Amino acid sequence: MERFRNILAGPIARGTVVSLVIRVAGIGLGVVQAIMTARLLGPDGYGAIAFVLSISMIVATVVLAGTEMLSVREVARYLAERDFVGLRGFLRAIRIMLVGAVVLGVAAMAIVGANLTFAEEFRAVIIYSIVIFPMLALVLQFQGVLRGLGYTALSQIPFLFLRPLVLVGVLTYCFAFNIGIGPGGYLNTVVVAVVLSLILAGWTALRLTPATDTPPEVFPPARLIGLSAPFLAISVLGLLLAEINTLMLAWWTTPEETGLFQPIARIAPLMMLGTHAASMRYAPRVSELWARGEVDRLDAVTQKYVRTTTAFTVAMIALILLSGKWILGVFGEAFTVNIAALWWVAAAQVVNVCFGPVWSLLTMTGFTTGVAISQGLGLAAHLVLGAILIPEYQGVGAAMAMAGGIIVWNFAMLIQVKRVLPFDPTLVGALKKRGRGPE
Repeated sequence: MERFRNILAGPIARGTVVSLVIRVAGIGLGVVQAIMTARLLGPDGYGAIAFVLSISMIVATVVLAGTEMLSVREVARYLAERDFVGLRGFLRAIRIMLVGAVVLGVAAMAIVGANLTFAEEFRAVIIYSIVIFPMLALVLQFQGVLRGLGYTALSQIPFLFLRPLVLVGVLTYCFAFNIGIGPGGYLNTVVVAVVLSLILAGWTALRLTPATDTPPEVFPPARLIGLSAPFLAISVLGLLLAEINTLMLAWWTTPEETGLFQPIARIAPLMMLGTHAASMRYAPRVSELWARGEVDRLDAVTQKYVRTTTAFTVAMIALILLSGKWILGVFGEAFTVNIAALWWVAAAQVVNVCFGPVWSLLTMTGFTTGVAISQGLGLAAHLVLGAILIPEYQGVGAAMAMAGGIIVWNFAMLIQVKRVLPFDPTLVGALKKRGRGPE
């Protein structure tokens, strides 16, 4: 019992509990949203809107240029040093750069969209991605600032909770009154949900950023670009690893096959629920401890983190697999064909969590190049396996390719961590060190 109380002590554990509640609610809403979407639109319509939303997230990540993750690290550092004038200058420089990147992104998407050939289902709705991605970029940027400020729970509410809540509300209304909604109507609702999320995220971040009477420092654009460039590579590669299955299925199969895989993509975050919740507070904590030179304390925090997140994740995955056929059946009988894909995704996530928080350790301590290289290797493996497996095995092939990519990029990042940090962040290392250090 004393050991259990020790696990729950400290800011990371407290932040994780609150974050977990919000994440459970948000992901629960997301699953309900996905079920309603599948039943209202069918595999073809689901595939079309999934393609648009994947494109929107990828372009939003590109125009963010890594500043969301950079904000988590740098805002936490400025707070640790109580340099509020520098913080204001840093944030002003980011917002100026983001506005310029959004303008360029809109122009680039308009040109590319006019010159590419898509399936009819995709071509009818691709224009929505130009409307959605700028707002997504701003929401995610404000989220990064709030995380850096230590408001872990608040940072998640606009994107993870409010956005799906609006969609579920509209879809419930459609079900209740037997109102048909096509991909276009669905994406109109997405636009409204993202606008509301942006208003809440922006108001909260601006209100909670520490004020100062001194004018903000001028943050050189060249320095900002230099700091954010590695994070841009990490962000784009990470998102591609998450979204590449949807894109590859859209390219090599049909909108129907793309839609049939979407429940798997929605269930996968449930498997990593504990890890994602804990990392929301763990990541800025790493930055704080590293900035103070408290490596031994960082080691102790990491050992506690990996033990608890692995136990929670394995239990969650076991529960999902035991009820996997039923879960997929809720989306519709047609979606149960991908039950084997669910097992491949589960195996990949078990491997993922056992490697420990290698991503957070590298990004929050400044060793971002190693992360980008590792993710690049993982993406390459994912693409090669996808090209081989997806044309023949469709959704199951996509899940197998994802498993291979996850193994490659985690192993590559672990090598980088062991080169720069004096401790083992994996489950094996955590089990060898059972002492409970302070947080």
